[in-house]
Amino acid sequence: MDNSFSMGNNLNRRTFVFTASTVLSAPSLVLSSQTFATEASREFLVKWRNMTIGSSNVRVRRDQKKLKTEIDVNLVVKIFGITFYSYSLKNRELWEEGQLIKLTSEAQENKKKDQLSVHKRAKNLHIKGSKFTGEISENAATTSYFTSDFLLRNLWINTHNGKPLNVDFMASGEENISTFSGDRVAKKWVNSGDLDLSLFYDANGDWIGSSFPVRGEQATMILNKENNSINDLWKKTLSQW
Repeated sequence: MDNSFSMGNNLNRRTFVFTASTVLSAPSLVLSSQTFATEASREFLVKWRNMTIGSSNVRVRRDQKKLKTEIDVNLVVKIFGITFYSYSLKNRELWEEGQLIKLTSEAQENKKKDQLSVHKRAKNLHIKGSKFTGEISENAATTSYFTSDFLLRNLWINTHNGKPLNVDFMASGEENISTFSGDRVAKKWVNSGDLDLSLFYDANGDWIGSSFPVRGEQATMILNKENNSINDLWKKTLSQW
């Protein structure tokens, strides 16, 4: 699997599509000025080759056993003021007691637009997307990464195009990673499945960073803002709580 892209006049947009739409169909979001105990959020900056090329934002709201998520990604690659690539994702998810109930997303890669819808039906998830239409197990996670509980699930849904992804994350020690508040200790998880991706979670199970290779160099998602613990709200929606 080639996760690389080249810059300049020969930008490999196909590869960057994979990187943006699969890896970055994960999230971020901007909070209002007032935050309540039922809300949490975090924003990430996406960096590659010493450039900040975009942001990913995630916001969640808890209503008893339900969790609503709003995920927005915006990405632009410019060289000498010329836009070589742009990507945006607007993803909305509804979870109840740890199970995905509904997902709708709209994405645009350069001028190409995609839409995705996922609905729970009985014990399955019905997916209608540009890369997959059909049903899969109700226990699937998504490429939203906001809770470390997703690491326990081997089937994820690409929130850009609906493609089911087989994942297998293994713990790979602890690392100090950069955040807006300085370096933090995080547990590193490395996937050996469909995504060439490393995820970082803190001791509370909150997502605080990611890294993935692009053209032989690491692209990183660096935590830029946070408000409350998303994982705490997630755990309060689970049936045993």
